Amino acid sequence: MSINNPLKIVVDTNVLLVRILPRFSYYKIFEEIQSGKVNVYVSNDIVSEYTEVFSRRYTPHITEILLNTLFNLPNVFFIDPKFQWKLIELDPDDNKFVDCAGASSVD
Repeated sequence: MSINNPLKIVVDTNVLLVRILPRFSYYKIFEEIQSGKVNVYVSNDIVSEYTEVFSRRYTPHITEILLNTLFNLPNVFFIDPKFQWKLIELDPDDNKFVDCAGASSVD
């Protein structure tokens, strides 16, 4: 996709966690987000999970810096899903990602 028509995605917490710091080999996805080549969609439930999981790995200060950096990008969009699909039965907590993806019509 071009910068005029960026890929629209929802990023699972564990995927983001291993891609947000440059020392990880999969940092490229965060670079794509920062460059505007990818639009990211999040909901309040996703933000809460990001915060909770990041706080277990990093100090509160580092968590705040990382997430504020992400959330203040112009290509990160906040969505309020109105419908719960309940598609994931094995890990119902992951349904928040499906709900956000459906509400934002991601690629």
